[in-house]
Amino acid sequence: MATVTIFPLVKIALKTSANPAVQEVGAALGVKTELQQLPNTLLPIEATLQDAESRQFSNTSVKKWLEELKDVLYDLDDLLDELATAALELKEKKKGSLLKKVSNSFSSLALHSELAPKLKKIFGKLNEVAARRVDLQFNANPADPADTSRNRLGEREVVTLVRPSNCIGRENDEEEMIKRVLTCGDHDTLSVIPIVGAGGMGKTMFAKILSYNEKISSKFQVILWGCLSGKSDLRMIIEDIIKSRTGASSLNLTMEELRSVLHQLLQNNKYFLVLDDVWTEDPREWKRLRDLLDVGAKGSTVMVTTRSNVVASVVGTEKAYVLRRLSDEDCWSVFANYAFNEGDDEKYPSLVEIGRSTVKKCGGVPLAAEIVGSLLSRDRDEQEWQRVKALLEKLREQLDDAVVAAVKLSYEEMPPQLKACFSYFLMFPNDYTVYRDELINTWMAQGLLDLGDQNANLADVGARYFGEMLSRSLFRSAFLIVGAGTGNCKIHDMVSDFIPYIAGDEFATNVNCASVLASEKVRHIGFHDFNLSRKAFPQGLLKAKKARSFMLLGQVGPITKSFLENLISKFSCLRILNLLGSEFDELPSSIGTLKHLRYLSLFSNFSIKRLPDSICKLINLQTLDLRHCEQLKELPREIGKLISLKQLYLTSQLKVLPEKGFKGLISLQVMKLVDCQMLVSLSEGIGYLTALQELHIVRCPRLASLPSSMGTLPALKVLEIVDCKEMDLMEADGIRGLRGLTILSIGNLPKLVKLPGAFQAATSSLQHLMISNCASLTTLPRWLQYFGHLKKLYLYDCANLQAFPKECSHLTNLQYLDIRGCTHLSRRCAKDEGDDWPHISHVPIISLDGNWIQKNKSPWEQ
Repeated sequence: MATVTIFPLVKIALKTSANPAVQEVGAALGVKTELQQLPNTLLPIEATLQDAESRQFSNTSVKKWLEELKDVLYDLDDLLDELATAALELKEKKKGSLLKKVSNSFSSLALHSELAPKLKKIFGKLNEVAARRVDLQFNANPADPADTSRNRLGEREVVTLVRPSNCIGRENDEEEMIKRVLTCGDHDTLSVIPIVGAGGMGKTMFAKILSYNEKISSKFQVILWGCLSGKSDLRMIIEDIIKSRTGASSLNLTMEELRSVLHQLLQNNKYFLVLDDVWTEDPREWKRLRDLLDVGAKGSTVMVTTRSNVVASVVGTEKAYVLRRLSDEDCWSVFANYAFNEGDDEKYPSLVEIGRSTVKKCGGVPLAAEIVGSLLSRDRDEQEWQRVKALLEKLREQLDDAVVAAVKLSYEEMPPQLKACFSYFLMFPNDYTVYRDELINTWMAQGLLDLGDQNANLADVGARYFGEMLSRSLFRSAFLIVGAGTGNCKIHDMVSDFIPYIAGDEFATNVNCASVLASEKVRHIGFHDFNLSRKAFPQGLLKAKKARSFMLLGQVGPITKSFLENLISKFSCLRILNLLGSEFDELPSSIGTLKHLRYLSLFSNFSIKRLPDSICKLINLQTLDLRHCEQLKELPREIGKLISLKQLYLTSQLKVLPEKGFKGLISLQVMKLVDCQMLVSLSEGIGYLTALQELHIVRCPRLASLPSSMGTLPALKVLEIVDCKEMDLMEADGIRGLRGLTILSIGNLPKLVKLPGAFQAATSSLQHLMISNCASLTTLPRWLQYFGHLKKLYLYDCANLQAFPKECSHLTNLQYLDIRGCTHLSRRCAKDEGDDWPHISHVPIISLDGNWIQKNKSPWEQ
């Protein structure tokens, strides 16, 4: 579906060409007129996209035109980005130069002879394609499709909880399966129980519920999990099983060593293993895996989830259990759990009537009911519900699968900018854990968040997009840290099956050196292989030389310099280079030639010691991820030249952060210092980071204090300090100036005996406060009562915290209180009985040691 890509490309081109600095450079290159006329070409195209999208499947001429338009717009975007980069470089040169004439500056950049002719050629090609639009007789929609009331994204708070509807209608199934598993637990040989059900029936969640059931977990010594979705390689399957138990990567182990580790986990242990989403119907492949598993103690049991009866017959030693469709009433309960807040069904009887009729089109499939219910939860207008019902009925006439129809409905109801972000999930294989912040940063790197309000904070836009997808029930599982806004998710496999329909030819995922499926249409490459120390760069990938993303998926291990040099030299259009989980000593200096690069990750490179100075030429770089680069000894001296850098994540052996090096990082918004074992000082240079909004300091054991210049950070909103055993916040004068702080998280600080009074600077701004694992903390300060904007308070594992100050009854805006592992406090806060209950009874939602003791509002509403 080409339009999902065309919309953002049109928006980006319009925005870039309107930039005065770009127009100034364009004038010097002789393309000023073409830049000024670009809106005359693109705006009519944008107005026809809605009609073109609906006609592309029934009209091959429309489909062909859209594909040609997409290719031209990609090339145009690359050239306009070069122009914008040149403008940015010129701006930086002017800061240190008396040079006034633009043309003279550009002679030094040698752009006259290269960029101008390319721009003129692509403008001509665009005009040719645009002219053919008239022949196709599109209906124009003058309104911006992203700005209609139906498509406009709301400002709702990100949903942070997943509703407990997974067991609705499955009570009898659960009881029966527990009996079967416990019976198998008494067998002498390995038992394999298949669970069969159509996609969207909830097999994965059902298996998880069973594996956590106390009757089952108490019967077995070891509980393990492996997801086989899309995995045919035995090594990957073994790694997955091992990781579910140990939590550690097995990257550097040989196949024989992996077998040995698995053998040690299983041998003489009575284990319960779930193999989720099994597809292989080859008895020989199953036998290879089963032989490895058949070493446990008597009663060991494997549960297999699958959509296929053939798979069940191949793997099962027990009769397959079929997870059937829900009854209409149970399906309604699932739908209502997502569509309504508590009491809404009584307020809106007409919507209940429409909803019950709509649910019948979900065919008893719980995932379909969740998605449709989530879609309707945002509206209480009767006509809107009728409209969505009619759309679903039409889709069900075309599609047999209720889940595919529900996903297609949810997708078609997305605004265009959200569709573009949603399509990027095609980058990831099934069961891949996608981290929220990294996903948002990749959207940002592709320009997908910069399509609307020019003054909007892009990270906030990305968070809103992520929250919108989460609220649509498109993720199979999601974990979010409430307040801090971090976490991860996995997308439903049925949703993954739908995404190729959107932009399938642009993504090549799970590519490796042995099997390269790439074409010149490919713009995003997901690469997954093991130990590239003796493997050459796959020549078949070179067809995709215009790719914008290259991501390593999973732990790759050693990688050669020649592999990297080939990658960098052949893929000059990259916006994203994610070398996660790879190991090499040296990043080639040619990295500085990737002028379009916005996102560079060397996450978990345990070998690299230095970065090349040429990395400072990446003037467009927005995200630099150096977490778990444990051997990194220093940062480049001129790192301050990265004027577009917004996120810096760092693990290193630095003792002191650069004093002057940060001076040029005028755009830096987020800095995360993780596992910096030698760090003793942030240096006063941190005061130069005037745009900094988030500072995270995690596991920096030698860092004892914060610099006074922190008080000059006017934009700082989030401060996290965790696992810093020498940190003494009482000596941190810098926090006195943090008047705009909205989120404060402190944890595992052994020297913290009381909250520093300096935090009172944030009295009128702080909204979320989390304190965890502070064993020396005995009291909360009475001045906490003055934090009138505090909404959420989390107190975890502070065993010596004695009481809740009575003055906290003045925290009238406090909406959510969560206390766990605080023995004395839990006793004193017991509902109606504890001494401190009167001080907190006004809080609408209170959780005590994992149990809701008060819910005056629906937690989903909260």
